[in-house]
Formats: sequence, C-alpha cells, structure tokens
Amino acid sequence: MKCKQCNKETRLPHHKFCSRECYWETLRGIRGENSPNYKKVVGKSQVHRWLEVHYGKHSICENPKCKHESEFFDWAKKTGKKYERKRENFLRLCRSCHRRYDLTPKLKKKAVKNLWWNTGTKIDYAKGEESGMSKLKTHEVLKIRELYKKGKPTKELSKRYNTHIMNIRYIINGQTWKHLM
Repeated sequence: MKCKQCNKETRLPHHKFCSRECYWETLRGIRGENSPNYKKVVGKSQVHRWLEVHYGKHSICENPKCKHESEFFDWAKKTGKKYERKRENFLRLCRSCHRRYDLTPKLKKKAVKNLWWNTGTKIDYAKGEESGMSKLKTHEVLKIRELYKKGKPTKELSKRYNTHIMNIRYIINGQTWKHLM
C-alpha cells in the first residue's frame, strides 16, 4: 500500500502512512473539529481552557451591578446551560460576582450547615450502628471490650467478629465507639 503523504511503499499492507512523520505532516494546520483527535464531549477543565484560548483572559466583569472589588476573573457557566464549547453558555465575571452568582439558596443552606464551628452549635451525626456504616452492633462492641479485659487476644476477637484487627484495637482504645465508653 502507498503512503497517503509521500506515496512511498508502506511497511505493512494495512498501514496508511510509511512513518509517524508522514502521519503528523498530514495533520499540520488541521485544528478544531476537523482534527482526528477532536473530542466533542469534554470535561470542565477542557472547556475552561478552550474559553481562555479562544477568548483570552479577561479583566472586565459582565455583571452590570458589579462593584469592581476583585482583581481576579473567572468564566462562570450560566444557570441551566451545559459545559460545551459555546461562548453563549458562559459569563465573564469577577471572583466576587461569580461567588454571588453561584450561591443558590440550596448551596447557601449547605454552606451555613458546614459553618457549625462559627455558631458554636455542633451538629449531631449518627453514631454507632445508627450511622449505617457499622459492621458491629452495640452489644457486640461492649462484648469485645469485656472479652479483651478478660484476656482474649485482639487477633482472636477480630476473627470471631469478622472485622479487621485494627477495628478491634480502635474499639478497645476508645478511638471508635467513644459514645459507649
């Protein structure tokens, strides 16, 4: 078979090019959607990179109510739009406007919930078998501590309760199941 670039004979019959150089030479100048390496669906970071390459870094906020407080600018995805290579899906916003734009009532509620250390009220998380992550029941944990005090080795306890030896040690030392101490 002949090379598509230089018309030399290829080494193997199913090859279209005689060398990598010929292959890359055919791709020279081909950009965007015509490139064989072009991906239509890309991730968040690739879309942001595409925006920077095609529309550059910006220094103007598109929010008409902007107070011009920030020196840093970001591309913000418009609400309801997808991450696609389309300029109309994005806004140029300064960092402070971007945060205000993204802070929906649902996110605001989540942010307030995560600030329990500022308010002084601690959130009570489910403990022990109520957490849904526990392999052991409360009575089993109490029995493990009792058997350990009587001299049973941790290895034997881990086999009996079908759990890792470190879990047994954490229970005995009070690093886990503290509420039962």
